[in-house]
Amino acid sequence: MCAFTLRIRHPSGMKRLDFPSDLATWGELQKQIQKVFGTPPDTQLISRTSLSDPQFLQALQSASLKSLQLKHGDMLYIVSIESEDSQVSDVVMANSTHSPRKSHKLTPRCRHGPYAMCFHCSAVPPGVTSKGRCNHGPGITCSNCSKHVADKDATPAVWLCNHGPDAFCLNCMPEMKEDPNAVDANVTRSLCTCTKGQKCIHCSKTGPKIKVDITPYKQLLAEQRKVCRHDSSKSCAFCAPQPLVSYKGDEKCTGGHKRWPYGICSRCMPPNAVLRPQPYRHCDGISFSDQNCVEKFIQKWQINPGMQQACFLYGRFIDEPTATQNVGAIRAEVQALYIPPQNSHPTGVNFLRDPHKKKVNEIAKACGLDCVGWAITTLSRGGDQYAGDMLMSGDEIRQAARFQLEHSDEFGHSKFVTVIIQYNKQGQIEPKSYQVSDQCVAMERDSLLGSAKDPGFLASRIAKSNECVPSIVYKNKPLQPGEEFLPDELLVKVIAMKPYQPTPLFKYINFPYTDGDDRFLKSHLAVTRLEPYHVKFSDFALLLWISRRRLTMP
Repeated sequence: MCAFTLRIRHPSGMKRLDFPSDLATWGELQKQIQKVFGTPPDTQLISRTSLSDPQFLQALQSASLKSLQLKHGDMLYIVSIESEDSQVSDVVMANSTHSPRKSHKLTPRCRHGPYAMCFHCSAVPPGVTSKGRCNHGPGITCSNCSKHVADKDATPAVWLCNHGPDAFCLNCMPEMKEDPNAVDANVTRSLCTCTKGQKCIHCSKTGPKIKVDITPYKQLLAEQRKVCRHDSSKSCAFCAPQPLVSYKGDEKCTGGHKRWPYGICSRCMPPNAVLRPQPYRHCDGISFSDQNCVEKFIQKWQINPGMQQACFLYGRFIDEPTATQNVGAIRAEVQALYIPPQNSHPTGVNFLRDPHKKKVNEIAKACGLDCVGWAITTLSRGGDQYAGDMLMSGDEIRQAARFQLEHSDEFGHSKFVTVIIQYNKQGQIEPKSYQVSDQCVAMERDSLLGSAKDPGFLASRIAKSNECVPSIVYKNKPLQPGEEFLPDELLVKVIAMKPYQPTPLFKYINFPYTDGDDRFLKSHLAVTRLEPYHVKFSDFALLLWISRRRLTMP
């Protein structure tokens, strides 16, 4: 007679399994069950009690039966997760959750109370296979038997994902941690519900700062295409680029009313402009291949820093280098700049009619360049009403929207960048770059925006007599005509960065931007007398001056 016997109740009948002692292992028990009943160890569900109210056992293969508190003559109940008896399976699945509610230790990733469970805290320690909770066959991993669960140092649970390697979901999103180096500019003021001059938990300078990244538009479209099931050469309404929203009514409406904007009905009524931050950007960064060109512009401004000055930036849009690991990002690489005719004043500039604009663009195009943005100088500006520094003035935002609309594609999307050159708190020049959102471009195009008394604010335009204008909804509140609002939701941050591998296109930047004459030409030719012609005239400002001189010659 054996020293240790267990009774096994199986759907096919009851058997006795004999062991030399209670030091026999859990793995030996599973092997005997497989030998007697033909149930593989990976599909065995073993319970101490009847399957009507199961208490499943979980153990390592090397664990002894004594350590599991099994005694001589105990009855165990077994069922296979691949059992053809649907009634048995239903009973097990229906009653396995009826165990007494017990509190357990929560992990740092849990977001629930002490009695709830998630895949971070419901599993056994890492490396231990929890056969009592798994409902799959061998070779498959789930949240009950993965080494990831219950391990706060484990990598994200990518085995739960069903998307590509360049996307994130709730299962693989890294844990958000507080960044001690984050600055106040990263505060998400778009969530505020406070009025002008007030502060709330979203715009206060205290509390944790969260760094929010913005998805490149090219990457956003690629992620949307992965969800679609059609061929990659095709597109649908979900994965195709979306045109700008229209805030104008249908001018050809046949509803029996006056033509828009002096009449409206439910069929031609445009949507209200609900302000929301844009989660993507068309241009992700901007860099200057030759820092001397922008430094020369800054030196010209510093002669009279109280008056703002602006210029156009010429360069190329390139894909972000692979070494920066920013997949799908677009960078504006600036090679030269051009100062157009303008009237400068302390709060902005007024662009004048430029008779040479067409010629400038032709010369830039011949050099392989396009107008990629504009830059404007300003002194430091800020205040409590802006919850910090003024990012861009209202007039600058509207001007940027007009520029982006001018340099847009067939969908109304633009990579045109705005660079703000100003002094930081340390008294040093610090360029900051932005784009305005597609929504802002559409609002400016459809005449929803107006100027505000405060230069850092925008206002909803006051409609003319008998004119219909859509409302602007700011922080879930419709604005009254002429009411001012902080336009931070309309801005998209663009990263001003150093060039990856600077390759200046022009060798010289000696010629003046605006005040060139024959004396400067003679001086330049004297310095470059030994250079060949294609190098001697490698100065963008010189080429523009020569073209103007040629146009004015008899």
